[in-house]
Order: sequence, then C-alpha cells, then structure tokens
Amino acid sequence: MGARVEEATGAAPKPLRRSQARRRDLLERARAYAQGPLLRRLRATGQPVSIASALHGERSLVYFLTVGGQPPAVLRAVGRWSDAWKLLYNLLDMAAWRLPVPKLLTWDCTLRTRLRWGFYALVEERVEGRHIEALGRPEHAVRAVARTLAQFHNLVRERWGWPRFPLWGSYRRYYLTRIARRAGALDGMLKRRGSGDLMAWFRDRAAGAPLEAPFSLTHSRVDSTNFVITPGGEAVALDLLECRFGTFASDVAWALERICKGRAEHVGWFLDTYFALRPRPCREAFEASRAFFAADYRLARASIYLRRLPDPARGGDRREKRLSALRAHLARLAGLTGIDLAVKEP
Repeated sequence: MGARVEEATGAAPKPLRRSQARRRDLLERARAYAQGPLLRRLRATGQPVSIASALHGERSLVYFLTVGGQPPAVLRAVGRWSDAWKLLYNLLDMAAWRLPVPKLLTWDCTLRTRLRWGFYALVEERVEGRHIEALGRPEHAVRAVARTLAQFHNLVRERWGWPRFPLWGSYRRYYLTRIARRAGALDGMLKRRGSGDLMAWFRDRAAGAPLEAPFSLTHSRVDSTNFVITPGGEAVALDLLECRFGTFASDVAWALERICKGRAEHVGWFLDTYFALRPRPCREAFEASRAFFAADYRLARASIYLRRLPDPARGGDRREKRLSALRAHLARLAGLTGIDLAVKEP
C-alpha cells in the first residue's frame, strides 16, 4: 500500500526523502554558522548573510554565500577531518604555486566546530565565470582547461601521493591494485567473471604506460563542472580535494571524455593546446598508452555507477537509469579490451 501511495502522490522514495531532510537540516546549520561564527571570522559582525545550496559532493556540502557588500564566496562544509585538512593544505599549496585556483578566505577545522555544527568549514572566493558545459564547450573554453591542466602537470616531483604527504613504494603497483579492486567488484554483475581477463589486459599494457617518476600534480576530479571559465578566458580549477602527484595521463584521459565529450574536433583543440605546454616525451608516452587510460576511465565510471546502484527492491527508475549507464560504460570497455563484459539480466 505504501509503495502505491508514493506512486500515486509522486512522493520520493524513503531513502531519497531522508537524504533531502538531512540536506535541509545541514543547510539550516550552515546558515546559523554563517550568521554567527563565520561573520566573526570574516570581521563582518552585523552584516546581512545570504546562503544557498550549490552542487553537492559526496564528502562535502557546498553553499553559495554573500556577506554584506563583500564579494560572493563559497562555504564548503566538510564532514571528515582528514578531508578538511587535505582540502585546506591543497588550497594553500596551490595558491603558493600560483596555480589558477580559488583564493582561500578563512577556515575553521577544529573538532569543536565539527561537534557543534556537524562539519568543518572552509570558505573560498566564488570565481566569476561559467562552467564549460554552460558555455556549450566552445573552442576558447576547451583550450583554457587544457592550459590549466598543463600548469598543474608541469609541477613534478619524484614521489607520488598527496602534496603534503608524499609516499614511497611502487606507484605502478598502487595503480594496478586500484584497477584490480574495481574489476573484481564488477564480477557479481556479469554473466561471466571478467576480472581475470581484464587484469591480464591491463597488466600487459601497463608496461608502456607513464606510471613511473617524475610524477605530475594531478587534479584527479576532471569534470566540466570543476572548471570555471572567467571573463578573461582563464580556466580556474575547483574541487581540489583529490589533487595529488601521480600520472598526468589519467587527467588527460578524463578530460577527453568529460571536457571534450569524445568529440574529435574538441579533442584536437585540447591535445594540441595541452601538449604545446608540456615536454615533448609526454605526448609520445600518452599516445602509446592511450588505450590503457581510456579503458581505465571506462572501468572507473562503471565502478561509480555500480557503487551507487540502488537496492533492487527500492531502486525503481533510479536503479534502471544507473544500470543502463553501467551497461553503456561496460560496453565501451568491452570494445576497448575485446573482453565479454555483458551484465546479467535481472
């Protein structure tokens, strides 16, 4: 009866309603925080505050903020201590390296704030401009993103990992282990287990992939919504939580799909601009391993949809849409690798 009532009234499923209620609660907390502690931090006590939800991430909630006559800002409410400090240091380091990133205005990463308000707070300037997708992916915007990624990738070092916490050990082994974990998670969805064949394919091609030092500073969340094109034509990088030192080729592969949408003309604009700003061997290394990173992209996207797949008993249309996207990415992955990755029918 409950399910039929929801269908008749258009009500959201229970998990979605709980999520919406949680987001409303967090918005109210963010508003109260902005009107109290944040105003004091900004030395703007008594000024009017306007706050509205922006796009939501998995590990932080993003709010557009206006305080009095000050320039617009962005409040990032981060739930995890490790993520808050990682984002804080990434913003500080990238500003010091003169990369095109938002300016950090203030932060509050104390346990007291987390216990009182339910999040750690970081406030950065709101960059004036529009996302590349909203602009229709024109040539100047695609080339601007390519220039910004080249700036990131031209910062190199001998050890991989987070900027403040470089790691020892084999990056190649780490990269292949991540691929193996994603491939293994798919087996339960496939008509026949494919992880063994997939890993043999990836290991064979990893030998020629740029997975050794020097490592580049990567964005690691390349997406059309994570770059704002300013009126001056610069692409400012947003959402810097996952920035780390690793292989530049992964960012480039994601850019060809998420920025260029795989369109030949757009891909040409991007690659020509990007590699004009990078050492010559980088293009040779990328072209030689392009299939490896294209397959890695498809596997990563399939893993995302698998992880977010609702329970069969509750998913409804949301489950079918994500299942359709999962099938599409696996079909592209199968086309790249020649491995049967057909999904089991329900």
